[in-house]
Amino acid sequence: MSGYPPWEGDLAEGGPSEDSRSNVRSLGHQTAHSQYQPEHASTHPSVKRQTRNRKCLLWTWGLIFAVVIAAIIAGTLGGILSRRNSESDSSSSAAAADDWNTTSNILRSSRLAAVSWVDAYRNNVSSIVFQGASGGLVLSQWNSSSNGWNATDISTALQAAGRAIVPMNGTSIAVDAPGVPDGSKGAFLNVRFVNTANKPDYVVGPGEWSLGTTSTYPDIPTVGAASQLTSLTDTCLSGCSNSSVFLYEDMGQNLITLRNRVGDRNWNWTRFDDLSQIRVIPEPGAGLAATRFTPEYMFGDSRYYPSPIGLRLYVDVSRQLQEYTWRGGRRDWVHSDQSWPLTDPGTSGSDNYTSPRISATSWRQDEGQGWQNILVALLFGNGSIVLHSWDAGAKSWSTGFPSPTNVTALAIHDGLKAYCVQGGQVREYSIDRNNTSAWTLVGLVTTVVGGK
Repeated sequence: MSGYPPWEGDLAEGGPSEDSRSNVRSLGHQTAHSQYQPEHASTHPSVKRQTRNRKCLLWTWGLIFAVVIAAIIAGTLGGILSRRNSESDSSSSAAAADDWNTTSNILRSSRLAAVSWVDAYRNNVSSIVFQGASGGLVLSQWNSSSNGWNATDISTALQAAGRAIVPMNGTSIAVDAPGVPDGSKGAFLNVRFVNTANKPDYVVGPGEWSLGTTSTYPDIPTVGAASQLTSLTDTCLSGCSNSSVFLYEDMGQNLITLRNRVGDRNWNWTRFDDLSQIRVIPEPGAGLAATRFTPEYMFGDSRYYPSPIGLRLYVDVSRQLQEYTWRGGRRDWVHSDQSWPLTDPGTSGSDNYTSPRISATSWRQDEGQGWQNILVALLFGNGSIVLHSWDAGAKSWSTGFPSPTNVTALAIHDGLKAYCVQGGQVREYSIDRNNTSAWTLVGLVTTVVGGK
């Protein structure tokens, strides 16, 4: 028996015979009457053969029918489960999107910058800068003489004065305060960003905001894609350079250093390699951050001030976080032999590597000490933070993992405060100076002009 119905077997052998066609035509009639004539059915040879063929046919079609039904059921269930999973994934994606607070006036791709300083009225001030929902720069400030945070739209203020700026969406932002700790040598902010022409740019404020001059220099190298900016001002009572330093990566993966004297609108630029003993090739779009390192203090005018000892630069080179030291006396950068491997916990495979965003600050453990402790914070693409902390007393580095998650932008300053963009809101955290991995939520930062 071939397993086919009788006529299929006949077709395979050249076509059905007249007898087989007759058997097929009479099969239904015989089946209908076989229960009433059991003796005739059992004794006639052709009936026996037809009965066997009929049983084989029924079993074959029954099997085919069962397989078809099973396939239909499986397909239906699979479709239902697939739709449910798809709906679940869509719901999860929608929920993740809905987690972004659309009323907080923060651009989804915004970066953060933060600085702690003392204004002309001797108020302690915390300033953070970010991009508003429309792409303009916004400053939020807290000071010790007022209650809460106040937000100012820098771009709107400049536009009203006829001095417009056009930051690139998602631009890196850096901010520094040239004034010394007591505010006696000026109290203002330099806010650095990248404009839509890929040029480094800045504005000066607060109060009456004015435009910087770096973007007007045609020979200053353009900023590389996704490059991070970092800046600081080396200002103290005496012995400092009183210069602003502004670093970034250009299109050719060169580190560029811009420098000018405080109050001078003329800029000089040079490649990092020209000021160091080695060739430094940062990762494309490398994270980088600089901070002042002042292990000693000068005593003057019954107050302590930082001494001009040196700077520290942290940059992603060959997927290693490298530390460089600026030697003011020799006016050069040297590698400190300190490095950490960088592995993005949110990706797998070398082709998916994205350089983390880096924030760095120095701080003092006790009154009368220099800014001799260092905190370097790395923000990875999956929203997690890794810390490297230098303890001047123990003369050792430690690594930690603070609690905030799902962070899209991060900034820290020497007042040991951290600012994280989470779900479209800026959250302020206090950092424990005895355990820099312990971050305590302070509250939300006001990001809407006129809001509380």
